[in-house]
Amino acid sequence: MIKNLLIAGIAAWALCSCQQSSYTIQGTVDPSSLEGAKAYLAIGGWSVDNPQMDSTVVAGGKYAFKGTVAQPECAWVKLVDPKNPQNPQYINLSLENAKIRIHTDAEGWSEVSGTATNDAYQRFKAAKRIPSQAMDALRKQIQEESAARKLTPEREKEIKAAGGKYSQELHTMTFDSIKRHINNPAFWNDLYVCAASHSLAEQKELLAGADARTREVPAVKRVQELIETLEKTDVGKPFIDIRMSDPEGKEVALSDYAGKGKYVLVDFWASWCVPCVEELPNLKAAYAAYKDKGLDIVGVSKDTNKKAWLDAIDKYDLPWHHMSALDSRGREVLDQYGINGIPHLILLDKEGIIIARGLRGEGLQQKLAEIFD
Repeated sequence: MIKNLLIAGIAAWALCSCQQSSYTIQGTVDPSSLEGAKAYLAIGGWSVDNPQMDSTVVAGGKYAFKGTVAQPECAWVKLVDPKNPQNPQYINLSLENAKIRIHTDAEGWSEVSGTATNDAYQRFKAAKRIPSQAMDALRKQIQEESAARKLTPEREKEIKAAGGKYSQELHTMTFDSIKRHINNPAFWNDLYVCAASHSLAEQKELLAGADARTREVPAVKRVQELIETLEKTDVGKPFIDIRMSDPEGKEVALSDYAGKGKYVLVDFWASWCVPCVEELPNLKAAYAAYKDKGLDIVGVSKDTNKKAWLDAIDKYDLPWHHMSALDSRGREVLDQYGINGIPHLILLDKEGIIIARGLRGEGLQQKLAEIFD
């Protein structure tokens, strides 16, 4: 009996000795410019307002962090080059009580290894790198051909179409990977941005596999809040009123135009937003084609600089209604509608009911043609 207890005790000790009760991050860097760099460890992820922080300095091409976590946590390491402090490098990881290795090469590419969760995230990062590099190469190609005055409109369209295919590949890959690894803390830093770029139904699908612990983390709670907002402003729901100032400084409201017997296209935009400006010719074509058939447009600007806003309205000759708070309320309005990025178009019917969201380009023209043609 005593012998059996002794054997069991040794086995239990051996099992415990294999399970670390603390974490060790061993970081190495290739570029000499990172010698003396400040390394920061933030526990909690991007969605935490005040994450637990630790810091150290890169010495001899190495840095290290040690500590303990009660359970695997979302975390990131930031490396700040003393010669280029405005361009820090961020490294996502799952922080758990184990030996974790991070290696950053001369190009700024970092690899995290040592645990199954970090290995899974690293495979995702490596897969993403291929379309990302292809998109970077296409952007560089546009810049070079433009500088050499060899970029024709047809050539630019061709290159952007190729970039669009890589972008869609990246979009799909990111969604599928996060959905598959929703309970892996290494993926939580990517979660909100991914969710916000998808439809309401897809956001719900993204969280469907989350376990009880995952549903309590800040990143998932933020997505859940976004889902609740989108449910209030989804297709079939009445518009939420907006009160701002028009270009003359007079207070106006979306309700001054919506629900008054016309279809109203609400354009959330800003003068400094390049994609917003690129969408304006499409809006102008739609307005010219359908304004006499019952279409109205209201531009809701996120601008805070009144001169830049008014100059853009004049420069691009935008003949529809405009409003802007010219302060932080512009962001608050976007939050009311669950909008994470601009441009964003919402179409209201004659009674002010939302009938479409996220319209762009050809999709906008097709939707308006269904209504008016």
